[in-house]
Amino acid sequence: MNKIHQSFSRTFLRHNFYQYDFFDGTHNGSMPLRYVFRGEFFANWVTRYEQTISQWMELPEAVTFASGRMAFYSILKALKIGLGDEVILPAFTCVVVPNAVIYSGAKPVYVDIDSGTFNIDQSKIEAAITPSTKAILAQHTFGQACDMDPILAIARSHNLYVIEDCAHAIGGKYRNRKLGTLGDAAFASTDHTKIYSTGIGGFAISRRPEITSEIRMVQKEAAVLPFQTRTWLVIQDALLTFLNKPTIYWIGRALVAIGGKIHLWFFFRDELVLQKPDRYPVQLTNFQAYAGYHEIQKLDENVLHRQLMARKLQEFFGDTSKTPDTSAPLRYSLLVRSPDTWETSIGRYFAIRSRWFSSVAHGRKDQLFQIGYKKGSCPNAEYTADHIINFPTHLRADDKMIERLSTLVDTFALRDSILPQKHASTLSRNTIRQSDERTPMENSAKTFALDYFRTVTQLLSELDRDVIARIAEAFESARLHSKTVFFIGNGGSAATASHFANDLATVPCAETVPRFKSISLADSNAAITCLGNDTGYENVFVGQLKNLLEPGDVLVAISASGNSPNIIKAIDYANTQGALTIGFSGFDGGKLKTLSQICLTVQTPMGAYGPVEDIHLMMNHLITSYLRLNTVAVEATAN
Repeated sequence: MNKIHQSFSRTFLRHNFYQYDFFDGTHNGSMPLRYVFRGEFFANWVTRYEQTISQWMELPEAVTFASGRMAFYSILKALKIGLGDEVILPAFTCVVVPNAVIYSGAKPVYVDIDSGTFNIDQSKIEAAITPSTKAILAQHTFGQACDMDPILAIARSHNLYVIEDCAHAIGGKYRNRKLGTLGDAAFASTDHTKIYSTGIGGFAISRRPEITSEIRMVQKEAAVLPFQTRTWLVIQDALLTFLNKPTIYWIGRALVAIGGKIHLWFFFRDELVLQKPDRYPVQLTNFQAYAGYHEIQKLDENVLHRQLMARKLQEFFGDTSKTPDTSAPLRYSLLVRSPDTWETSIGRYFAIRSRWFSSVAHGRKDQLFQIGYKKGSCPNAEYTADHIINFPTHLRADDKMIERLSTLVDTFALRDSILPQKHASTLSRNTIRQSDERTPMENSAKTFALDYFRTVTQLLSELDRDVIARIAEAFESARLHSKTVFFIGNGGSAATASHFANDLATVPCAETVPRFKSISLADSNAAITCLGNDTGYENVFVGQLKNLLEPGDVLVAISASGNSPNIIKAIDYANTQGALTIGFSGFDGGKLKTLSQICLTVQTPMGAYGPVEDIHLMMNHLITSYLRLNTVAVEATAN
C-alpha cells in the first residue's frame, strides 16, 4: 500500500501538479497538535518567545504584537510621533505601512527607490526632509539590507529617528551587524508569508531601553483577541499549512481562495481602512508565540536555505548581481515586460499573481492620494511595481522547483522578456535599458538620447567585422547557387526577420544573374498558429523547415537571448540537414552562439534588448546595402 501511495505521489501529484505559493510553511501541521495535546496552552509562551527574540537579536527586550504593522504603530506612538509630524517611507511597500503612520496622526512622505535593490534611494532622502520630519523608515525589501550608513548619517545630521522595517529581513545582516539593531527601533512581521511563520504576528525591538519601555506600555493597552478567535487560529494554522503544501496546492489553492472569500480565515483586513480600527493594536496570542519560539530556533538554517535558493535562481536567470551572504532573501525578484504573460504561462505552478509589490503601496491599487501619494512622484517605484515578479525561497522551495521553472521558462520562451533590474538616469554599458520601454528618467530626453547613441556606437565598434563579411559572403554564395535563405525570430526579432527577408529578396539583379531567394518563416500566422497549437510553440519553425529546407540552404536565426527553444530546435535541425546556420544574438550569445556555424553577437548586459535589436536591424541594412552595391559592381564589370 505504501508503494502504491509513493507511486501515486511521484507520478501524479509531484509530476503534474506540483505548485508553489509564498506560504512559507516553516513548520508542519503537527505544531498545533503538539500545542493542544501536550497542554502547552497552559504555559506563558508570549514571555518565553519575547525572551528568545531578545536573546537572538542580542538586545535587552522584545515586544510582540499580532502583526508587524501594529508593531510599527507601537514604535510611532513610543517615539511620540503624531499629528503634524512627517515620516519618510520608501514608495515601494505594503499599504499597511503608510496606514500605520496615518493611524498615528502623522503624514507619510514618499521617497523613490533604487530599482537595483528595491530599497529607498538614500540620495533622495534629504530633499524630502522638512521641519516636520521626525523619522526615516529603512525598509529592507525582500531581505536585502538598505545601505544603512548613509541613512544613519542623514538622520544624525537632521536629528531624526531611524526605524528599520525588518518584515522581510529577520536573520539578515549589514556589515556584520544584525538588521534591526542599527536604527533607533525596528519591527518585524512573522505572518505566513514572511521569513518564518507564526500565522499572524510581529514584534518591535529597540537598542534604547527608554523606547522599549514606551512600546511595552502600548502593548499592555492593546486589545486581546476573543477566545473563539484564538482557538480558531490554532485550527487555521494546521489547515493552511496542509493546503499550501506544493503537492496539495493544485487543489488547495482553490479551497484557500474560497475560505478567503467567505472570511473563513482570520487575518487583519485593514488594508483599505483609513481610520484606525477599534481593535488596533492587538496582542499576540499564546499559540502564535509558541510557534514563534520554535521557529526562531531554526532561523539560521532557514536563512541559509533561502540564500542557497536565491543563488540558484540567480544562476538560472543569468543574474550577474550577487546575493550577499549576509542577506535573508524572502523572495527572489526580477523585472519582466509583462507579469500577466508569466502568470498566463506558468501560473499553474507558481503563484505569480501573488507578486510583491504590484503597487507603490501594495494592497491599494487606486486612490493612492488617500494615503498621501501623488502619482508620478516616484517613477522608479511605479515602473518596478508594473514589472516585478517573485519566486519563493522558503523551505518548501527546492531543486525540483528550479527544474520545473527551467522547463516552463524555456517552453514558453519567457527568458527574452526579462528586463534589466538596475535603473539609471543615464544609460551606460552596465545599466542599459530597452529604449522603447517607458522607463522613468531623471535626465532630459536629450541627455538620454546622447547616452543611448554613445552606447550603440560603442557596441557597433566592438562587433567582429570578419563575421559580418562571412555572413555577406554566405548570402552571395546562396544567390549564386540558387539556394534559399530562411529567416526566423520571435517578437521584435520576428519583425527583423521579416524585414531582412524582404530587403534581401529585393536586392536588384540583372536578368542574367540569379536573384536572392529569401523567406521569413515568422510571417505566416496560419502556419505558426497551426504548428503551435497542434505540436507546441517550440516546433513553429522546425515544422516549416521540414517541408522547405534543402541541403545548401541558409537558416538565419535572430534572437537577443539566443536561448528561445523554437530557435534552438530549428538550428539543430538545419545543422543535421546540411544547411548553413547563421545566428544573430545578444547578451552572452546563449546556445545560439554555440550551435550556429556563424554567429554575430552583440555583447550587452543581460536584458538589454533595445540596443541588441537595433543593431540586428542595422546589420540587415548594412549587409543588404553592401550586396546591392556589390551586385551593381559585378554587373558593371560584366558589361
